[in-house]
Amino acid sequence: MRANKSTVNKSQAIREELALHPDATPVEISKSLKARGVKVEPQYVSTVKFNAQKLKQPKRRTRTMSSVAQRTRAAQMPAGLQEFQEALTFIKSVGGLAKAQQVLGTIEQIGQVL
Repeated sequence: MRANKSTVNKSQAIREELALHPDATPVEISKSLKARGVKVEPQYVSTVKFNAQKLKQPKRRTRTMSSVAQRTRAAQMPAGLQEFQEALTFIKSVGGLAKAQQVLGTIEQIGQVL
């Protein structure tokens, strides 16, 4: 079983020392904590200091448009631009401009027969 020792929360001690001396270097904080009886390496002080600063920064989010948002955006486009976008989608779906012209020629021939 684990011995019941009264241990100091080193991270909390570092945060308290940083609050008192925000411009102190990790080595200085390590020395001042050592004088209080808390043995902490400067690297650990740097880690706690970095993580505290990281929490203060706003999180960056990347946005992706859902298919609903894309359709809504397409519906809000001017008519000519929306038709152009649909034409580009058609050209891409058939495999290129030459194929699209062949498909449209075939459709035109069918239209003449009917």
